[in-house]
Amino acid sequence: MSAEHQHDRRREPRVRLRVGLTVQGSGVDGNAFRLDVSTFDVSPSGAGLELPMPLPVGSIIAVSGRKITFEARAVVRHNFRDRSTHNAIVGVEFLDGKHLPVVEWH
Repeated sequence: MSAEHQHDRRREPRVRLRVGLTVQGSGVDGNAFRLDVSTFDVSPSGAGLELPMPLPVGSIIAVSGRKITFEARAVVRHNFRDRSTHNAIVGVEFLDGKHLPVVEWH
C-alpha cells in the first residue's frame, strides 16, 4: 500500500513530533520488555513508534512519558519493518480516552 493511500485511510490528523516515551509489554516471543523510545508522529488518539522489534497486533502495552506527565494503556494497531533501519514501525491507539499532552487538538 502506498504512503499516499495509507494517509487517505487515516481517521485523524497526524503531526510529526518526537516525544520520549517508555513502553512496556510482551513481545511476539512472549517475553516482557521495557524500552525507552521516541514517537515519530502523534495523532489525537495515538502515536507512531520506532522499536527494535515488532509487537503483536492487538496486544496491550503500557505507555508513559519520560519528560512529560503521561500514562496510558495502548493497543497495537499495526506493524511494518522500516527498510532502511530494519526497526519495526508500530502504530498504537491510546485507550481510555487518553491523549498526549503535547499538541492542542481542535
